[in-house]
Amino acid sequence: MQYVDLTAEKLAQLKQKLDTYIASRPDAVADLQKARSLGDLSENGYYKAARAKLSEIDRLIRHTRMLIVRSRIIQTPTSGKIGLGSRVTLSTGKEMISYRIVGPQEANPSDGLISHMSPLGSLMLGKQKNDAIVLNTPKGQTTYLIISVE
Repeated sequence: MQYVDLTAEKLAQLKQKLDTYIASRPDAVADLQKARSLGDLSENGYYKAARAKLSEIDRLIRHTRMLIVRSRIIQTPTSGKIGLGSRVTLSTGKEMISYRIVGPQEANPSDGLISHMSPLGSLMLGKQKNDAIVLNTPKGQTTYLIISVE
């Protein structure tokens, strides 16, 4: 089985989302039954929309359950080296940037969450405070100095 690396917070969010999806399903089923009772299904836009809504809810339930079952909670390293769950502050010399290293399922760079599989995230793994890393991009190289690791 392939695991999905998640923080404890993300797993709690997924469980809450699953509860929300499951709670919304009876209303979607009722909508579908109401639409079905209106007659000709071939030209019934309400029926098609209700069926699509129920299908989407069922897809979200299956996907969320799969993520929960396959989840593996990230344990933040205590060795001072960067790993999954670490909070890292970097300096480019011009600006300071802070990231938390997470699994790909919860990565969101605009929120300061980057995947350990991303170009920058993978370069940081195993490094520690005061190490420098060089990221090659189409625009050129960027050197980062690791200011802190939590």
